[in-house]
Amino acid sequence: MDTLARLEGTIKQRLTASPNESYVAQLHAREGRRWTVSDQLMKKELIVQGMGWGHLPRYLIERELKKGKLLSLAGDHLRGGKLELVAARRRDAPQGPIATRLWQFIRDEARALVPRL
Repeated sequence: MDTLARLEGTIKQRLTASPNESYVAQLHAREGRRWTVSDQLMKKELIVQGMGWGHLPRYLIERELKKGKLLSLAGDHLRGGKLELVAARRRDAPQGPIATRLWQFIRDEARALVPRL
């Protein structure tokens, strides 16, 4: 039996094992090994090497998804999503040259990403 078929069978089995418990909670409770990493690139490498599964930003894995190296598990129980990021600063306090340049960079990047209405 190939890996994908085994994974699909495991997912189906776990989805029906305990309807009162979420799928993700079931995986965390029943899987023994966990990896802790300090950054998304290391997490991606562990996942690509077949050592686990996890949530990663789509932009980081787009190439691997297209090549078939990774398979999205997004669905009813693992939906994926979008995060809203907010940057805030005090306007009543002067900023140094580094902070001023950082805020200008953030402002420029945000303008490039936000569609014009």
